[in-house]
Amino acid sequence: MAVSAASALKALKAVADESHKHVCYSQPEMLPAWQDSYDAQLMAAAKAALDAGTNPQAVYKILHDVAAVDLDSMPSRYMAACVEAGLSPDADVGGESLLHNLLNHPFPVPIRPTSDTPAALADALQAAPAGRNPAAGSVTLNELLARKPKPNVEDAAGNTALHMLVACMVQRVHFPDPKLPGKQQGLQEDEEDTIVEGSGSAAPQQQQQQQEQQQDGEGVPQRLEDHDAARAAYGQLAFQLLLEAGWEPSWRNNNGYSVSQLIEAGLARYQTELYDLRDPEGVAQTTVSLLSEKAPEKRLQEFLAHKIAGVAAVVDALQVMHGLAAAAEQPRKTRSAASLLLLWLLLLAVMLYIMYGRQRGSSS
Repeated sequence: MAVSAASALKALKAVADESHKHVCYSQPEMLPAWQDSYDAQLMAAAKAALDAGTNPQAVYKILHDVAAVDLDSMPSRYMAACVEAGLSPDADVGGESLLHNLLNHPFPVPIRPTSDTPAALADALQAAPAGRNPAAGSVTLNELLARKPKPNVEDAAGNTALHMLVACMVQRVHFPDPKLPGKQQGLQEDEEDTIVEGSGSAAPQQQQQQQEQQQDGEGVPQRLEDHDAARAAYGQLAFQLLLEAGWEPSWRNNNGYSVSQLIEAGLARYQTELYDLRDPEGVAQTTVSLLSEKAPEKRLQEFLAHKIAGVAAVVDALQVMHGLAAAAEQPRKTRSAASLLLLWLLLLAVMLYIMYGRQRGSSS
């Protein structure tokens, strides 16, 4: 006997309401997760609702809401099920579109490099941590845009997906920097982004090595650069994809800021940061010089060199994005200028017609 969509959705809601009773912590990362048996039960209820013809948006909202409370982020397999059932990138998922939601995330919806993707950008994306993005392994930004979402859809603040992308890039929301040395072992922000993994089952020799690496910050300098490079590559490639899909950099949010203005502000900020980092008499260089004399083993100069390289990558990407925005706006400006010229010629023709009519009237 076939189950109705309403009944299947009600059954899913009932299972989802019990989620908080089945939260555990995975080893060794100590990340929140659902118990395997409950996870299988919830997935079965979700698929049953989708198979019964329930709107994928309704199913996604239930899953998204409980995962946001229990796990911080929805597992990718649930996303995959909803997308396969036809979930639209324009679907409202709590006051913003699905596309907004996936871009406004520390680990944004992945991009699939193409044959046209520069090798350096593809490598930077490859080195980026996967984190706990709900879309990881299930859908890419390329695939979402291939579904022809409506460009310039706004959230409650008037921000488009393009606004969201630039803001998350400039504010370092995407691919957050790794923790600096000195943090407690076993604690981390995500499964791909930890300096030292939990050592619950490690041998004493491994534990000692982990502690030494943590004290010295081994691996952190390069990862600081990698995260900046990933942030830069993702922002540049996603920006280009959205422009090609019809998003407009001149679109203004409720505060009156266009995407182009956000890019200009971000570029000024990062250029200033880069200048300060490179300045021989600046705080960063002076501090490293002074501290290195007392603690050369901390490799402070290496930290600074990688940080400069990472910030420089973001500056380069923002400059490319600024150029892409200007090129996208040029046709609109040309059309505006042409429209003004046409209006001026029309007014001139009307004035000449009136003057000619008056002359004929006076002569007769």
